[in-house]
Amino acid sequence: MQTRKKLVLFTSLPRVGGHSTLTFGLCRLLRPHFSSVDVWCKVMPEHGHSEALAEKLAGLGCRVRMLSDNKGRPLPGALARFALDGLLHPPDVFFTLAMRNLSPVLATLSRSPARIYYQITHDLKPETIRTLNTYTRFFSRIVFICPATYEEFPGAAARPEKFSWIPQSSEIPVMDRGLLPAERAAALAAGSPPFRLGLIGRLTVEKGAAAMLDFADHAQVSSEIHVAGSGPLEGEFQRRAQRPAAEGRPKILFHGSFDPSRREEFLRRFFNGVDWLVVPSQDEWETLSMAALEALQHGVPSLICRTGGLKSFAHPGLGPASENVIRLVDPGHLAATLTSLCGGVRPSWEQCGAACLAHYDRWFSDAAVGGRWRSLLGLPQDVTSRSS
Repeated sequence: MQTRKKLVLFTSLPRVGGHSTLTFGLCRLLRPHFSSVDVWCKVMPEHGHSEALAEKLAGLGCRVRMLSDNKGRPLPGALARFALDGLLHPPDVFFTLAMRNLSPVLATLSRSPARIYYQITHDLKPETIRTLNTYTRFFSRIVFICPATYEEFPGAAARPEKFSWIPQSSEIPVMDRGLLPAERAAALAAGSPPFRLGLIGRLTVEKGAAAMLDFADHAQVSSEIHVAGSGPLEGEFQRRAQRPAAEGRPKILFHGSFDPSRREEFLRRFFNGVDWLVVPSQDEWETLSMAALEALQHGVPSLICRTGGLKSFAHPGLGPASENVIRLVDPGHLAATLTSLCGGVRPSWEQCGAACLAHYDRWFSDAAVGGRWRSLLGLPQDVTSRSS
């Protein structure tokens, strides 16, 4: 197998947040093609640093190195070591996951001939557009995480030599997928729970957590809302979860957060206990929801607000999926659509589950996404990625 010598990734490994999952997925996809992979981390103070995930990356054969302390303060000695590494052993590829200010400095210090900036939010503010256009002087390629951002970013489509889009790596993998229908049935065997909705991730107003709280407070339909994650509205979900169940009203069940290193086990339990995932984002920043891609791998369909980069789920280059797999809805229609879902028939595996798996395999699997990265980086196309 032909390999290159060295890949350097500049990222963060938060305890909760997309950077951790994205970093692990990229390392899993690209590690087989490089003799060595260095993951340089700068801590985002509000999100912490996952030592458990750092150990998991080490298990893939990556070397995790810190550029900051646990409060996000840069370590001058580490920056000096990075510069010296670039001088003595420049990597074949320098790759950064949207780390902004320090990224062009490190890209230059790396002395790498191939420098990739991965833009992972649907941020089209004038300031961001100016910044990314400036970054084209420091990076070989700006890669957007979803097609909606690529198409809406001014001038990107006219400069394919500088701008591209590639979905995130999201394959978990789900072991023994053939057991999922039986596990789903077993989760219902103890009784007949009401229709079960799932909400997972950062619990913020922007990501729609407040909209789900409002639905729980005012909807007149029997249902369960299973919630996992953390964030500013975490306490609100915990308080409502402790309230006595009211007849004919939504009931919140709070499952807490999970360490990224335990992702596989937690997600399997969570998705086996819900009928539909809800991605209720209210702002324009979100891209291809990782939660929706995780749900698809467990045979669970998603109701997604048609905002920002989430519109990409309807893009011809990613399907689009049928409505029993991915259903897009305007934010203003979210509550009414949820009420309709909860008053309907629980989706069967034959109706939805198998279709979710097939759609994921076709458009979002490691085989599909890895092929895009290999093509962009000029790597061989006949290598199977390592799994975790």
